[in-house]
Amino acid sequence: PADLSELQSALVGRLLINLQTVKTVAAEIFQAREERVESIRGRANILVLGSAMAVTLLTLVALMLLDRFLSRPILALFEGTRRIAAGELSHRVRPAGFDEHRELAVSFNAMSGKLQNSYARLEDEIGERMKAQQDLNRTLEELEQRVRERTKDLEGANQSLQHEMELRRQKEEEVRTERNRLYSLLNNLPAYIFIMTPEYRIPYANRLFVERFGEPGDRHCYEMLKCREDPCGECEVRGVFDTGKEQTREFVAADGTHYQVFDYPFHDVDGAPLVLELGIDITDRKLAEEALKRRELEYRALVENAPDIISRFDRSHRYVYVNSAVERITGYPPSQFVGRKLAEVGFSAELVTMFEECIDQVFSSGELQMFEHDYPTTTDLKHLHMILVPEQAPDDGVGTVLAITRDVTPLKRLEQALRRSHEELETRVRERTAELNEAVSALKTEVAVRSKAEEALRESE
Repeated sequence: PADLSELQSALVGRLLINLQTVKTVAAEIFQAREERVESIRGRANILVLGSAMAVTLLTLVALMLLDRFLSRPILALFEGTRRIAAGELSHRVRPAGFDEHRELAVSFNAMSGKLQNSYARLEDEIGERMKAQQDLNRTLEELEQRVRERTKDLEGANQSLQHEMELRRQKEEEVRTERNRLYSLLNNLPAYIFIMTPEYRIPYANRLFVERFGEPGDRHCYEMLKCREDPCGECEVRGVFDTGKEQTREFVAADGTHYQVFDYPFHDVDGAPLVLELGIDITDRKLAEEALKRRELEYRALVENAPDIISRFDRSHRYVYVNSAVERITGYPPSQFVGRKLAEVGFSAELVTMFEECIDQVFSSGELQMFEHDYPTTTDLKHLHMILVPEQAPDDGVGTVLAITRDVTPLKRLEQALRRSHEELETRVRERTAELNEAVSALKTEVAVRSKAEEALRESE
């Protein structure tokens, strides 16, 4: 901005200097013209005066040499000389008198004509000079007007430029504020961020990167992240530079920290290619995933080796999971169930309806449901006891229903045997009770008979 203001001031100053120079040249031309006119006028006056003096002198000489009858032509010449000296250049002397007088009058008239022509040419030249001066004055006025207009345009351009400079300063301030806000945001992110050049340099790194790996300085990325002295043989970031496509990968630091890394290619303001790398510490997630994986293995080992059928259903009554115990009980592998609805696996319509109603009841109420049903196999009829348990979804609702089905055929058979034994025992008890009742009745009859006999015996005594 300061250089631009100086350039504008210099331009205005140069225009003013050029204008002043034009004015000076015009003044010198006008002064020269005036001096030339004055010189011509002086020569003309001198010529006129010289002529007058010469004529006067000639007249005096003629008066002295000639007689008095020659005075009239001489007086005419004298009068013509006076009138010409007064500026009447068109005045002519009528030739009269002797031949000498006539020749003198003719010479005088010729001299007057030449003088008149010289004066006319001088007036024409002066007119041309005046016209040239007027043209020059108009040119100077036009130049001054152009200079004023140009100066006004320059002032407007200067004001516009000043306004643009102010807007640019405000924009730069806004950009600086946004940059500081961005740096503050990047420094407070729970992830390391750095920018890498094709030469493996790190021109920028946020606070977490510095805390984890140190100040980049002039060090390369492979020195800081991999503790190497030369570039990695299979550099993933180099592929981002070559393809221009972002990538996601995992990276394990020298201290054993696991990072989820995102590499994003972009170009600097000068067009230079750069890559922004963002790394999120996923060590806790990795540990949790490993623990979850171990638990899943333990759970799967427990579930797959459980004697009961363990299955999972979604809201459309579709099998999401079923363990291998289903094959032992039903004769069909789990692949025949997973992904299919209850009505698609060969259950009876009555069983499917009862099963779906129980599943819907668990989804709607969120409470445990139990029921029993018979399942005919190719060898025998199995009695199954099912418990339906709601499984919580992330939104605290019921996401799926877990079904635990146990084969209670032995229990049912034992129960039936116990029931038959109980019925047989009850029959025997009833029969024995009847026998005892008959014996009691007979005993009561015998006692009554004995009582009567004893009474009769006492009466006889």
